[in-house]
Amino acid sequence: MRIRRSDRGVFRIPRQLAGWAVGLAAFWAAIWIILSVGGVR
Repeated sequence: MRIRRSDRGVFRIPRQLAGWAVGLAAFWAAIWIILSVGGVR
């Protein structure tokens, strides 16, 4: 599937939001893992 040059700008913002969502998810996952491991010990 080809993306036209005029349509490429439309995907810029959703990609940034997706990046932020992945970053936050990884951040909270790391905190949850640290807290869960610290709680077990």
